[in-house]
Amino acid sequence: MLLRATREPAGTVMVGQAVHIFADVLFPDEMAYPPRVASPRMEGPQVLRFESQATTITAQLDGRSYIGKRFAFDVYPRRPVTLHFPPFQVTLLAQGGGISGTMTGPGLSLKAIVPPGLDPSEPIVASPDVTLTESWAPFPSGTFHVGDALKRVVTRRATDVPGLALSALDFVAPPGVQVYVDAPVIEDRVEHGAVIGQRTDHVTYVFERSGRTILPGVSQPWWDLQNNEAHSLSVPGRAVTVTSAALSNRVISRGRFLAGPCMLGLPLVLGVVILACAWRHRIVARLSALRAAWDGDERVALRNLERACRTADPKATFRTLQRWIACRVGESSSPQLNAQAAILEGHLFGPSRGWNRGDARRLGQAARLLRRQRHHRKTTNALPPLNPTS
Repeated sequence: MLLRATREPAGTVMVGQAVHIFADVLFPDEMAYPPRVASPRMEGPQVLRFESQATTITAQLDGRSYIGKRFAFDVYPRRPVTLHFPPFQVTLLAQGGGISGTMTGPGLSLKAIVPPGLDPSEPIVASPDVTLTESWAPFPSGTFHVGDALKRVVTRRATDVPGLALSALDFVAPPGVQVYVDAPVIEDRVEHGAVIGQRTDHVTYVFERSGRTILPGVSQPWWDLQNNEAHSLSVPGRAVTVTSAALSNRVISRGRFLAGPCMLGLPLVLGVVILACAWRHRIVARLSALRAAWDGDERVALRNLERACRTADPKATFRTLQRWIACRVGESSSPQLNAQAAILEGHLFGPSRGWNRGDARRLGQAARLLRRQRHHRKTTNALPPLNPTS
């Protein structure tokens, strides 16, 4: 039996570049039962396996025919270090699925460096092809009014890069504009043996005051593996004019806003006011129910985050953290939560000391503390009753 480990590409690689590790298990002449190879454990880089099934290979070595299985792993170095791919463990199977033996294959080493012109403190994308597109609904042209909403969708795709490695964009809120960012939609698909990672960010802008404002553009720096040079994809900012809601000039011009039309509409206005007073309890109850439903969704998201923190799985923790943040529309964060989130993102996307159960526990504690503080503020800031009892 022959065990061998190879990689593509050979030589020094860039931080963020996909390195394909192949673990081959070859049997002379014939393979009675396919073997199993466990995924390696490595500290620092991401190790992914997009192809769940091994491929059958053949080889002619020293005049002898071999047949076996090739197991492929994708390694993404996230910091400039020399990485050691550990010897892979092979499990040999017998008839009926029983274990007939185990073997250990060779290991590999590779050196990763920071691409020139890119910031090593930020997640680095190294790929032969990266795209960035955006769409608006409605398109930001013409005039908007206070209270109007504008939706923006930014989509990034990268070849040989998992979607999780495309980091969050900084959607800045200009003065007089409220920004609501949904949880990202992250997808990976495999085409002709290469993974295509995609991240889609949905953002909503709500205009709170009149004036002219600039909705900032966004950019994605990346290293071009085909031309060996740094690039940056970007979309420009958009200038938007917002006006206050005002009475139509056709109504107020030439003194037409007189008692006649006003008196015609007065009974309707009075009727609406009377109905609102009569149904105020129902309206308050409905609003309370909606708020409770929102709180319920947020509580579910928080429970999912706490469950992921208990497992200390960094990918699951990141996804549930993003979902919980999306449920907390308009709510502030805390320095403790920001610090732990930075450690998590550094482990997944950039240089970091790693992610462990202690980090996961502290992240969960910071999230619970932030929610308790929010409910404490709601209680202490409540208005006194209109008719207090003596």
